[in-house]
Amino acid sequence: MKTRVLALTALTVLLSGFGGVAQAAPARASNHDGTSLVLSVEGVEAEQGIPLKVTWLDCTGRSGHPRTADACADLATAGGDLAALHVGDRACTMIYEPVRTRMFGVWRGQWVSQTRTFPNACVLAGRAGALFDF
Repeated sequence: MKTRVLALTALTVLLSGFGGVAQAAPARASNHDGTSLVLSVEGVEAEQGIPLKVTWLDCTGRSGHPRTADACADLATAGGDLAALHVGDRACTMIYEPVRTRMFGVWRGQWVSQTRTFPNACVLAGRAGALFDF
């Protein structure tokens, strides 16, 4: 329970900064205009419903994501759709330890809220590319 409260507090702080940055950003023409997203990865099993990792992705370059340019490019290739995101494959053990990814915020001026579940973290890393590599 304490971990869940800490995760929700961190998410609240992240979102409160999210709104202020979006309003303060100067208007610029770009292929990624209006893109500011909160990304999270969480376990799916009974006790794991809290985010394991959370970051903020702003495709204008001011972002908490360590691979902003690659993540924005991967997401653009998928048209902003987590279901269409399939960067590549890698050899993974087929141990079923599902992880759920969440993405919400603004993608190119449109509000989005999406979830996608992968069989394990290895499959997530292979298919989602840089987007959830934080």
